[in-house]
This record gives sequence, structure tokens and C-alpha cells, in this order.
Amino acid sequence: MIFIIRLISLQLVIIGLMLTILIPCYNEESIIENTAHVLLEWTLKQKFQTEIIFINNNSNDKTAEILTKLETKKGISFTTECIQGKGAAIKKGVQESNFEKILILDADLSANITESNKIDFFEDEVLVLGSRVLGSEENTPIFRIIVGTFFNFVIRQVFKFDYLDTQCGFKYISSERVKHIFENITSQGFLYDIDLILQSKNLNLKIKELPVDYKFHRDSSVSVIYNLYGVIKDISKLRKKYTT
Repeated sequence: MIFIIRLISLQLVIIGLMLTILIPCYNEESIIENTAHVLLEWTLKQKFQTEIIFINNNSNDKTAEILTKLETKKGISFTTECIQGKGAAIKKGVQESNFEKILILDADLSANITESNKIDFFEDEVLVLGSRVLGSEENTPIFRIIVGTFFNFVIRQVFKFDYLDTQCGFKYISSERVKHIFENITSQGFLYDIDLILQSKNLNLKIKELPVDYKFHRDSSVSVIYNLYGVIKDISKLRKKYTT
């Protein structure tokens, strides 16, 4: 009898668990349909409620048209963010979300959604950073690895933390204050990850690194060299924001 009661109680907890999956998109017409299929397949295997939100970030290909068709599938919706930048897109997705547990993934699923099976979804007030350094990384061009390693070194020195991989697209946050956290994120582009980490630290969320298997699929539409000045400028803004 005790065992039956405990089993019923566990099932009720699982049913009460709700997860939002956010996918920012920029010119993803070649992959977005397959990504939606993979996500839906994963959600159907879960014993908790999910919602999938795609955020179209000023795409100039057929991404919006494809997302409109995908929206007819149960569990999928999409919204549009006109301010260019990954940070702005994710912030819009959080505003549209219905749940306090949010999983953020890149549109190409370079870190697949199955990596989230390693997460304890019952833990609250936590930010989980997917880490390629602690996990594995395949097919990433050597130039990107060098630039990423240097960037991480600079970030660790400037902001005095020791996370090994701040820029992996795989992130998970669980907090009743999640909307408040993202409302206060001001970095619209490349440094949104740092802004999110610093906001979470200020609010005493536990911050953990999770080893993930990462497979580089294609070159990003963002040029690191072209945006170098903007990155330096944003680092300066963030430093001022969190030291005053």
C-alpha cells in the first residue's frame, strides 16, 4: 500500500512538471523542419507537459513560412523578434513562454535535445550551462576553437568566474523569477550568455556546468572578426552594469 501511494505521488509530480523549449532562428529554412521533428519526437516520450517556441529573428529566407506551417502541429508555436541578435530573440521567447523551466537550444541542434536527459528537471533555482569542454566537440573548425578559447579566457579574467564554456547554445534555467531575470538582460547579441550568468549569480541561483556532446554542423552567419569591436564594447557595458 505504501509503495502504491508513493508511485501515485511520483506520477503526480511528473505530470505537474512543465518545460518550455526555446529555439532562436535566423535563416534556418534548410534545417528547421527536421529540428521540429526531432523536438516533437523527444517531447512525446516525456511524462510531463512541454511547449516548443521558435523565435524568428528577422530571417530573410523561408523560415517564417515554414514555421507558420509547423505551428499547426500540437505543441509548437512561433513568434517574431525584430531586434537582431540571439539575446533579443531568446528574451522574446521567454516573454512568450508559459512555464518557469526553460531549455534553450540552437536551431541546428548542435547539442541535441537528448543531452537534456542528463538534467534534473526537479531542481529549482538553477542555471545549467552546457559545456563542450567537459563533454565532447566534433567537426568544429580550429579557428573557432582558438577564438572561443581566447574569448573564454578574457571573460573569466574580466568577470572573475571559472566556467569553462559560457557560449555553448545549450542552456537550461529553472526559477520562479525567470521572467524577471530575462527582463533585466540588456545584451541583445553574442554576450547574452554572460549577462544571463551574471543575472543568475546576483539572484543566487545555483550555476552548474553540464558535459554535452556537441557536433558542429555549419558555419554561423555571424562573423567573429567583423563583430570584434561590438563584442569589446559589450564586455565594457556589462562590466559597468555589474560593478556599479
